[in-house]
Amino acid sequence: MKESDFESAAKYWEKAHKSAPNEPYFIQQRALSVYKSEIPSPVTALTDALNIISELSPDEVATSDPETLGITGAIYKTQWLINGDVASLNRAISYYGKCFNIRNDYYTGENYALCLDMKSNVSEDPDEQAHSRFEAKKVRKKIISALLDIIEFGEIETRIDRKWIYATLSHCYFVLKSDDKHKEYEALFMIESPDEWEVSTYEKNKQKINELHGVIK
Repeated sequence: MKESDFESAAKYWEKAHKSAPNEPYFIQQRALSVYKSEIPSPVTALTDALNIISELSPDEVATSDPETLGITGAIYKTQWLINGDVASLNRAISYYGKCFNIRNDYYTGENYALCLDMKSNVSEDPDEQAHSRFEAKKVRKKIISALLDIIEFGEIETRIDRKWIYATLSHCYFVLKSDDKHKEYEALFMIESPDEWEVSTYEKNKQKINELHGVIK
């Protein structure tokens, strides 16, 4: 995965899963690797990934694991970006929103806000447009507040997800047009030496934000 060889990674995660069938992390990482591999095609890979993650029952009311819900949401978000099917976007919003509302998880929260932006952009209902924009802004402000608390109280140095905290803050400030803060946290993200695929993910989300909000002239 570090070398962006997701096809090979998926095979290794499958072996790991067979050796420890009850370990959800192996299923999650296999699903992630399969959909990012785009093998044999982007659309088929997404279908295969959904079949894999379904082993963890993301549709069950009791399911609240942020990784399971986040990966499922990501698969549907990618489906939407490929086929433009609003039903896929609605499912992405549902999974991301569920996780954020249960766990206040910043990763799913950021993607929840991004999907709400996209929903606002395609909806023909003015009330739905306004609600989606309002909810997205509220979510981002809540994320910023929570992550700044982590930084302020000294927990950031012990966090293994430090790079993603910086990336999320950068994106949130980017949307809110706080350019200095955006650049500050983007630089901190890059200092963490993210893998190539992680930088690509960061840049793709930034590009999508710009398309929706016109932040960069």
